[in-house]
Amino acid sequence: MVNGELFEDLQNFFFSRQERMLPDQLSVEYTKAREESKKHYKVIRSKLAPEFHKRLIALVDAHGRMESEVEDISYRQGFSDGIRTIMQALGTNV
Repeated sequence: MVNGELFEDLQNFFFSRQERMLPDQLSVEYTKAREESKKHYKVIRSKLAPEFHKRLIALVDAHGRMESEVEDISYRQGFSDGIRTIMQALGTNV
């Protein structure tokens, strides 16, 4: 198997694995932050005029997409760094 094929196979494996992770099962801090976020959202929404509710939802959604992108970028970089380290340890040029 060519190095590029191995890298691609491993990358596909880890990316599909990443999508099955459940943050609540991995981090108590995530669960606490999610609950805190829900409380703040409810307070803000209750204080906003109804015409701003859709904008609040759009803001929350946009922020969620940004965070998701950052997580994906970080995961891919960590994966790439890990593979590079393994390949260097095996004496393979990357």
